[in-house]
Amino acid sequence: MDAYYTAFNVSRSITDEPIAKLVSDGERATDWWLFTHLLQPRDILVEASVNPLPVGGWATRKWAPGFYEDATFRSTNLVQALTQGFPEPWAVSVFFGNVVNLVSATDSNKTNGMG
Repeated sequence: MDAYYTAFNVSRSITDEPIAKLVSDGERATDWWLFTHLLQPRDILVEASVNPLPVGGWATRKWAPGFYEDATFRSTNLVQALTQGFPEPWAVSVFFGNVVNLVSATDSNKTNGMG
């Protein structure tokens, strides 16, 4: 959990095919494969995120306005300075595309991650 951005996501295949294995040691090859399969989405990813510090700043401003106003040093509001980050406190996004298992060209049994 990160103080500025915490996300949770779920990925599901929209086809019966297994997740593709992409044997590559370079980002360029991975990007090229994903680009050439751009119009053939096989997966859906839903992500929800919350931004804890900006939410804390908003909550302080809403439910403790006196404390929020008193937390000023010279012309800087300390609550705002410490909690400023993303302008929105939360977000939801949906991604249609391709998920691949990245496999090292030198060790085809080891999955390095997903792209």
